[in-house]
Amino acid sequence: MVDKKSVPPLKLISDEGIRSDGRKFDELRPMKMEIGVLKTADGSSYVEQGRNKIYAAVYGPRELHPRHLALPNKARVRCTYRMASFSVEGIQFLNSLLK
Repeated sequence: MVDKKSVPPLKLISDEGIRSDGRKFDELRPMKMEIGVLKTADGSSYVEQGRNKIYAAVYGPRELHPRHLALPNKARVRCTYRMASFSVEGIQFLNSLLK
């Protein structure tokens, strides 16, 4: 177990104003956006910023089941969020240091 006080603070920007990934403090990560990337979805998009990659899809509208829950002036939105298991390894490591 690591003592929280013995872990030095993480320096995100150097004294020269450069981030750890080489960008200046006022530079954004490269971005890429596309729409209509998933053929089975009614609407979809792909967003990439740096090493982050995101797919979003919309399916519907669909009939609500059971039908007695449907209201003519309201809608129900169902969202699902999934994160690739390999993408959280660094966070698990950092959390283990702080325990």
